[in-house]
Amino acid sequence: MSEPLSPDRVFDFLVDEPEPHPAYNFFALGPLPGYAGNPNNNNGWIKADMPLLGELGFVANEPMVGPIEDEIAEPIVEVEEQVIAPVVDMDEDIAMLFGDDDFKDEDSEGFDEEEEVGGPSTVVAEGQCFPFPSRGHPTPLSMIEDLSTRLGNLEYGHEQLVYKVMVSQMVHAADRFEHIGTQVEHGQQTVTLGDEVITSLTQQVQALQAAVQQRDTHIQQLQTMVLEMSSREITLMRCIIGIDRRLTDMERRPSRPQ
Repeated sequence: MSEPLSPDRVFDFLVDEPEPHPAYNFFALGPLPGYAGNPNNNNGWIKADMPLLGELGFVANEPMVGPIEDEIAEPIVEVEEQVIAPVVDMDEDIAMLFGDDDFKDEDSEGFDEEEEVGGPSTVVAEGQCFPFPSRGHPTPLSMIEDLSTRLGNLEYGHEQLVYKVMVSQMVHAADRFEHIGTQVEHGQQTVTLGDEVITSLTQQVQALQAAVQQRDTHIQQLQTMVLEMSSREITLMRCIIGIDRRLTDMERRPSRPQ
């Protein structure tokens, strides 16, 4: 009992099962058999047909979250394409989320602890929880924690991308409202100018009407003068005719002897 345990030692506990638990093949991309209905599945949001994230035996800097990354990135890209021309560069955001600084553990000196378990795990890990492999596939706890950190970063990145899309939509809507407000203001200025032009034209029409009235008055005055001159001509003609008659009468009278 006082002898220290070797990290390479594998314990084979007796399991009261009629048949040995089937071993999971973590080297093949595919859904975990019976994982979705497992009562120990603490990740209720993971679907039953979600593929594995890659070989868990790879080192920490290997791409292990490709399928989930694609599943999260695709709807965001569709939203960006439908709402506005590329709001953010997805590649740069993913590179920022999965940069070397995000996954470096300065306090970690390697995979010192290994654990070999048989069947589904009942241990609740900190943060996101993942199923442990079956007997014969030892999984470092630090790798599981690193994978949890990566998924947490993915969720955070997804929230940030959604936030950026929402902010972009709000900015676009604000720009549209500002553009519409500018158009309305220009329309109001145009209407004001139109009113001023109409007022000026109305004044000109009124001035023309006054001039026409003055001309009508002058015409009436001229007509009155013509009538007066006509009556005077008639009177003058009568006088001339009367004088002519008198002269004729005087010529017809016999002259008196001198």
